[in-house]
Amino acid sequence: MNTHTKTQTTQITDCYYTRLPNLPERISAGGIVCRIDPETQELLVAVVQERGKDQRAVLPKGGVEAGETVEQAAFREIGEEAGIHQLELLEKLSVNQRMGFRKTNWVTIHFFLFMTNQVDFRPTDVEHDYSPQWRPLDNIGDLFWPDQKNLVENNRAFIKQTCAAYVSQKEAHFELK
Repeated sequence: MNTHTKTQTTQITDCYYTRLPNLPERISAGGIVCRIDPETQELLVAVVQERGKDQRAVLPKGGVEAGETVEQAAFREIGEEAGIHQLELLEKLSVNQRMGFRKTNWVTIHFFLFMTNQVDFRPTDVEHDYSPQWRPLDNIGDLFWPDQKNLVENNRAFIKQTCAAYVSQKEAHFELK
């Protein structure tokens, strides 16, 4: 008897990045959440995988709810999917557009850069079984969505510089007290 769970593998092609006529719009928000590994000083990024689904990870993000700003939605979605609730918003990184996974809507995704000291994950999304993990920024690995992989790769130097400046500022602030 086979006790292994079969995972789905979907190839995301360029067709996801071409808008079809009459697709309803959806606004999403999320982010690249970084922390510094205290042992190696390596910059790590939070990614999530849904158990039993495609094994490639994604950056935490999701839909903006009525009455929310994109920033508020990013905080909420990161908390729900990755279980990271101690977040410092550093910068807005990008606005990406593509079709949703089922190709039933056109999604505009606002990505932000965050820092955290939180190590452990406590996802609160009750509809999905997320498995968050920390990955090195310099070796993020395969991500499900090519635009997310490109976002990380194209902004790597900026992410490092911005996170280093934030940490420097925090350390200087603490030294003054």
